[in-house]
Amino acid sequence: MSKLTQDIYKKYFLSLGPEQIASPKALRVIESFTIKFIREIEASTKNNHFYSASPRLLKKGARIKGVGGVVVEIGSGIGTITDLISTKIRDSELNIPLICYEVNDFCIGQLKKNVDFNFILIKSVQEIFSYNLEQRKTLLIIDDYISDNDTQLLLRELKPRYVIIEGHRFRQRITVAKSLLDKSIRIRFFGNSSDSVKGACVISVWSDSKNFLTYLAYWRLILQSSLLARKFFQGVGIRKRNLLKIF
Repeated sequence: MSKLTQDIYKKYFLSLGPEQIASPKALRVIESFTIKFIREIEASTKNNHFYSASPRLLKKGARIKGVGGVVVEIGSGIGTITDLISTKIRDSELNIPLICYEVNDFCIGQLKKNVDFNFILIKSVQEIFSYNLEQRKTLLIIDDYISDNDTQLLLRELKPRYVIIEGHRFRQRITVAKSLLDKSIRIRFFGNSSDSVKGACVISVWSDSKNFLTYLAYWRLILQSSLLARKFFQGVGIRKRNLLKIF
């Protein structure tokens, strides 16, 4: 665990406890893919002359110009993941807007206190479409439940590069993967660790072209997410670690 991840986990652990915040494992995964995403955007923006300094605060309905990157977090809570991501964006000095979806008034108040960054707050998924993000690669983090329809709509309107589903949200994992079946994707599972009882699932989008391997990845996800399937494979002696290697 990096010092940043460790410090953030300790900070929010003291506020709400381990059951209410992202696990250390999930934070490590999110930090790793945020770094990858920022490096990719940095390379593309420099090549296309879109490199610019720290993000500015955008008003609702403002158009986000350019073809760089954007981070969208569904379920920001009091700011555990938001704090981590915003620190990485600030350190990069790239113009990567951070859009946070949160509906709980208490969490919104704490989020604004805890995160010193000009993030964009939205209270409904539909608000995100007014920012015209079709040309920007997206790092999408799902840390709260939204309906299957909203999830599908979100993925149709955005240009996802990485989708990180925190925790054991099996239904949302399946909905996300199903929404991306017309693209080439890779699905990775990051399970329990010595300090976490829940991890994350990361879906990487490699291209907008269909690929038959996407369907294999999808059905692997179905098996991994199915309690009945896991019990069956365990019953015939296949452990969870080996189950991940199927297909």
